[in-house]
Amino acid sequence: MSILDTITINGQPISTGMVVADWFEWQALEITCPAQPGIVGATLSVNNVPLGPPATMLGDTLWRWHWNPQHAVGQYQASMELRHGDGTRISETLRLRIVPRKLDIECYEALLAAIQRDARAIVYAIHGGQQGAVLQPTLPQTLVEEYHTLVQGHVAEALKLVQQIGARPQQQLIAKQGSTQLGQLERLDPSVLAALPRTTLDDVAEDVLPALQAALRPPAQRRGGPLPRLVPTPRSVATHDIVEHRVLQQVLHGLQWRVGHVRELTRHELQRRERNAELVDSLAAAATMQAWLEGCQEALRRLRQALAVPWLAGVGEQVTLHGPTQLMRREPRYRRLFALYQALRSTPLSAVELPALWLPIHDLPTLYEQWCVLQVVQTLLPHGEVAAQQLVEAVPNAKQPTQTRLTVRLQHHQPLLELRLPNQTRLVVWYQRRFEPQPTSTKRLGSLDPYVRIPDIAVEVVRPGGEARVLVFDAKYRVAADGSIPQDALDDAYAYRSAIGVGAARATLGAYLLFPGTRALATADQVGALPLLPGQTTALDELIRSILLT
Repeated sequence: MSILDTITINGQPISTGMVVADWFEWQALEITCPAQPGIVGATLSVNNVPLGPPATMLGDTLWRWHWNPQHAVGQYQASMELRHGDGTRISETLRLRIVPRKLDIECYEALLAAIQRDARAIVYAIHGGQQGAVLQPTLPQTLVEEYHTLVQGHVAEALKLVQQIGARPQQQLIAKQGSTQLGQLERLDPSVLAALPRTTLDDVAEDVLPALQAALRPPAQRRGGPLPRLVPTPRSVATHDIVEHRVLQQVLHGLQWRVGHVRELTRHELQRRERNAELVDSLAAAATMQAWLEGCQEALRRLRQALAVPWLAGVGEQVTLHGPTQLMRREPRYRRLFALYQALRSTPLSAVELPALWLPIHDLPTLYEQWCVLQVVQTLLPHGEVAAQQLVEAVPNAKQPTQTRLTVRLQHHQPLLELRLPNQTRLVVWYQRRFEPQPTSTKRLGSLDPYVRIPDIAVEVVRPGGEARVLVFDAKYRVAADGSIPQDALDDAYAYRSAIGVGAARATLGAYLLFPGTRALATADQVGALPLLPGQTTALDELIRSILLT
């Protein structure tokens, strides 16, 4: 009989090769098996992380190992190695599957959508759209909405315009300089005549424009003299290089850049869902994402073809319009082109560079933490003027500098945003700021004890004529059975409340935990816990108003 047949997990027996499922995150597991005769050493490891030799109690015939997966959701391989007295070793393996609670799966998807919406809202609040923007979207878009708006909306309209305009493209006549042999001219334009002295002269035959030669040569000269053999002559030619076609080319290039960005987002999203496939029923969603990815690739192929059509390939550099041209006012095809151009300029290409967005569900605490940062920023933005910020970065298109992608990044230990309130109070939002121990003579915010304090969110507050104070938030993705914050998590809030200050004096306005629960907690000394989830942010808004904006 294999040793696997004797192993139990939390008292439940398993059989050889069985995958033990339905163990949940944060569920403590006790793995036991009877002590084996002739074995002088036994170790157990989970995903190559050793749990060491078994724990035994006096008179107990069982080997025991304890493991808590915490938030380590996913498939894991447990390996037991047994060492006999003669030095030979044997190993046995079984697979453990740690699954999230249903609440976590729902929260995971909600947070992904909320981060995309909130990041876009922050982009609009800080930048107000791209230069020349005249419209604001009614709601920030998610990846799903952006795909349908961009690929199935704007790209389809642009390709239709290329086809319709290409059937009868507008032309204009331009003057193009050419040259004609002097003997082929029937008359000379005055401008050509004035330019003759600047051309290369040579002796020409007497029968070439004899009247002109007779008029030019001195009276004493009887024969022909130097004249240009080739005379510069302007002529009119038709061209498709007009402002409207330059705008169309610019629209196609801009769409190509945007679709490429959406394609990469879709690829990341598809990979994320595939990594979660064993834990989340997302096969239908993954199939949809694959269809979107193919849709983006097809759109890029057709955009490349549109840019290569002969009448469009030769147009000049891009232009910036501040209003429709006369042709765009009177011609329906070109009027629709201006509407598409305007729609793209009024909607910035925004992106979120948060690695947690593409990680499996077991990184839900990190995802929740970063959403909390964005939510605090979004709550503060309407109440002040942006004095400085490192949260939204403008990344220009290398081929079209006027096309810019606005990217939201959370940088550690950096001031993300500085706001000035109407009463001249300055608010600075930090992500994972390091409060280092400071000498008592220093007037900077720091730790009052020998330990470095790193809360997730710190809002530094400097009122006119006052010293710096700080409001601390720390995200905890943990909930007790009754919907409240666990006691051990609350201990962190008390530590931040007491340990951050200036010199030897505490300088915290409060320390609050943000958690996905239902029961708020507030103490008389400004320590507490706020339930915070997408769609449930009122408590955070009210707290910030009461502490920072009164």
